[in-house]
Amino acid sequence: MNTALISIILPVFNGEKYLSQCLESIIDQSFLYYELICVNDGSTDLTTLILDKYQKKDERIIIINNECRLGAAHSRNKGLSLASSECIIFLDSDDIYAPDMLKIAYENMIHHHADVVEFTIDIFAGNDYSKEMATLIYQGVKSFHGKNITIKEFPSQIILEHLNGPINKLYKKAFIHKYQLLFQDLECCNDVYFTLMSVMLADKYFRIDSAEALAHVRQHDTISRISTNRNIMCIYLALYETKNGLVKRGLWNTLYNHYFIKAIFTIFGEMSECKNEAEKEVFYKFIQSEGFSTLFEGLGSDEKLEPYIKTRYEKFINEPYQSKWWEEEDILSLHLMNNDEIVIKIFADAKINQKSIGLWGCGKRGKAIIEFCQLNHLSLDAIIDRDKNKHGLFIGNYQVQYNDDILKELDIIIVSTSEFYDEVSTTLAANHSHIKQLDINKLLCL
Repeated sequence: MNTALISIILPVFNGEKYLSQCLESIIDQSFLYYELICVNDGSTDLTTLILDKYQKKDERIIIINNECRLGAAHSRNKGLSLASSECIIFLDSDDIYAPDMLKIAYENMIHHHADVVEFTIDIFAGNDYSKEMATLIYQGVKSFHGKNITIKEFPSQIILEHLNGPINKLYKKAFIHKYQLLFQDLECCNDVYFTLMSVMLADKYFRIDSAEALAHVRQHDTISRISTNRNIMCIYLALYETKNGLVKRGLWNTLYNHYFIKAIFTIFGEMSECKNEAEKEVFYKFIQSEGFSTLFEGLGSDEKLEPYIKTRYEKFINEPYQSKWWEEEDILSLHLMNNDEIVIKIFADAKINQKSIGLWGCGKRGKAIIEFCQLNHLSLDAIIDRDKNKHGLFIGNYQVQYNDDILKELDIIIVSTSEFYDEVSTTLAANHSHIKQLDINKLLCL
């Protein structure tokens, strides 16, 4: 048997539909020095027969059979305890690797002495993978490509560039053991603690300098989900454990802003995915009444919470569930507040030069800009949108409108969404070339 340099941990439950594709993508790797630890989590379909067939063909495959279904966390942790290699990677049984994935990830791990190596992934649906039909879902921050980073050295919003899952990461086993990282035994969201802690603990977190997807994630088939149930309360338990982990390791005072930014957007994401309205309302009221106060517990009065965190905390505490305010939430709000001096200067310069400012677009990002202006006592002279269904609506103190007379009065237009920029340019080119356009997303490097 070859000496294994990478341990691939593959939990599987009733994965007969796509398991062979997954295993073939591993066997076809250009990198040969791995062991594949398959943890069969009490499958009742043909999974066991498929695993046995492949193990007979390849001695690098190790099969562990759980007597009953124990869940993803237990299965991954069992795989971790048996891993003999210097590097660890995780894969779900309906996902597949690009042919050079292990080779590229391992070479970068060794060359850059990284604790964690991260790479691009894409998502696809159906039986067969096609690059043309897949969608890149994670590319990371371009400015960090090809670099080792330590998260605490960067602004808090950078934490949002990291997925709450292990699929796009190669881990050094010594790093996992040093911090005693394990997957949390939850019905779902059981990988959040592990992945968040690894991002925040790593001294050398390396992002491969490539937009090419190295792993292909299939949209989940409910039948073969390794997690046992989608219980929205699990995300709170994962975030609570992550906070405790940071406190225990003496990192809370350094990383609490990073933590809260990630926690808030993770909660937004789980609430958006939850289809059970009753469960979602119970969860929201729990967060409102005690959940957030528990997460914020221990912060002294000298702690400097970022403005975005303060405003969203207040919204969670004060806004009723029926307002559904989180459904309109957009990451632009965070970037506006974290770069407030840049945006405020635009308005200050316009006031000095007696220039009028309008906003183009009143979707989620437009509303984020309006909210920012109201919080900072900045005045817009008009809200413009081409959608006739929005004309006449009031957002804050502003009425949405669109006509030539309004445009004639403006000197600057802030374009709320980059996708609108060319449309705005075309509209203004004919009769309103005097107006200066400003792409707020580009300005804030979104």
